[in-house]
Amino acid sequence: MKGPYPGQILTVVGVDSNNGIYPLAYALVENETTNSWTCFLEQLGDDLDLYANSNFTFISHRQWKDKELKDLVWACATATTIPLAYWARSHFSGRAHTNILLNNLCEVLNGKIQGGRDKPIIYCLEFIREYLMKRICNVQREIDRCHGPLTPTATSLFNQMKRQAQKHKCIFNRVKTQVTTHWGDQFIVNLDEKTCTCRHWEITGMLCSYAISAIWDKIKHGAKNVPELEHWVHPCYWLVTWAEVYKHKIEPINGRLMWPKSQCPTKLLPPKHVVQVGRPKKKRKRAYDEPTT
Repeated sequence: MKGPYPGQILTVVGVDSNNGIYPLAYALVENETTNSWTCFLEQLGDDLDLYANSNFTFISHRQWKDKELKDLVWACATATTIPLAYWARSHFSGRAHTNILLNNLCEVLNGKIQGGRDKPIIYCLEFIREYLMKRICNVQREIDRCHGPLTPTATSLFNQMKRQAQKHKCIFNRVKTQVTTHWGDQFIVNLDEKTCTCRHWEITGMLCSYAISAIWDKIKHGAKNVPELEHWVHPCYWLVTWAEVYKHKIEPINGRLMWPKSQCPTKLLPPKHVVQVGRPKKKRKRAYDEPTT
């Protein structure tokens, strides 16, 4: 928060079927501490019905803002103490269909709510809520204009893979397919298990060019009842999945004059006013409808 009432906005942001951000939850707390994060994540777990084996993968916001040397030291320590499955794409399990390693999703949301960070708490929360209302409707309009089995971003990536697959050569042994690129690299594709030794298919859920080439080779040699190429892509990239995600909308609310009075006996005091660093502004802030002349 940038105003006279400091605080921290905690956010959880997911990835939608079109590789865009999907804000899941946010909260405004006094300080970013272990207790505030614990309370926030516990509430999130209750809302999402999380349990020990829930299929959710979290990427925490770890960022050092000091010298590059400290970043290097932290990276070296990470490489020796944290298992590879948590930070190396080559060792991802494939349970979460993504190859994202960075926290850029939260940074995108932070940029969108920049205009509300210098407002009082109520107005800041309202700013975020109204932004999310508009965002969901904007995405819904884009969904309504789309046609085809896959989302626009998935379709673009899929077409790139198909162009690359045209250059490959395949050898089939009735179970697996050996795919050779024009550079001489070779990969093994197993269509029954939906795997490829490049691991792109397992990690992202999107067909790699080698798998596409293997499917084309199977059709070329007379295989029957082979599904369309798009059917081999994970359902998380389907257009119907994208539409299902944005089916739920954020409801509008009445103004503050119509809010019901709280029956809570405890009186909440306003946060402590903190003088901001730097020279104070001499000009008063104009109202949004006040003329400038």
